[in-house]
Amino acid sequence: MRQRMAVSVRVLAVLAALLAVALPVAPALGQTGSTTATVWIDAPTAGAIVTSGTAVDVGGWAVDSAGPGTGIDQVRVYLDNRMDAGGTLLGTADYGKSRPDVARVLGNPADATSGYDYLWTPSGVSAGPHTLYVYAHSASSGQWTFKTVDVTVQIPPTPTPAPSGMQYGGPYDNGYPAYPPVPPLPYPQYPMYPPYPMYPPYPVYPGQPCIMIYPPPPGC
Repeated sequence: MRQRMAVSVRVLAVLAALLAVALPVAPALGQTGSTTATVWIDAPTAGAIVTSGTAVDVGGWAVDSAGPGTGIDQVRVYLDNRMDAGGTLLGTADYGKSRPDVARVLGNPADATSGYDYLWTPSGVSAGPHTLYVYAHSASSGQWTFKTVDVTVQIPPTPTPAPSGMQYGGPYDNGYPAYPPVPPLPYPQYPMYPPYPMYPPYPVYPGQPCIMIYPPPPGC
């Protein structure tokens, strides 16, 4: 049931795209080039928010009823302006993806490979609104047809480096601010005491032996 609903949504999207192209309206930016070519952007959707540094899938389908095959031989993606008016070329999309829903609605089996995809990673792009231009090249006429979609680029905050661990006078793992380093304590330099005086030796009396008894005999 879910698969059938997904297919139905895609078919309705294809019908809406064809109806938008077929209506007799004034020429718009996305309707220049070959009058038999159709370019449709499925993703990103209008007004989508994309993040700098994160890949974004720019995808959809493109056909030219003038043929041969799908009638398209190349798809390019530009940023912020047309290719002939200073737009930035982001790259060439991978064209030829399977789109059986497009072939079923258009009644052309060759259009079953009319899908395209381009992975865009915003880098060096300012925050705020931007416009993507998807160009399809007609194999029969050699003309380019494009469609646009507006997106908003956001730049994530710069992450704070994780602390490297506890260290003396440095940051701690618990996230508290580092304490200032503690200076070494100025211990006083105590003066060197003079050496103790040497006691005088016992007197030696010539010609008289002294016997070391207590109290000493007279003369010792």
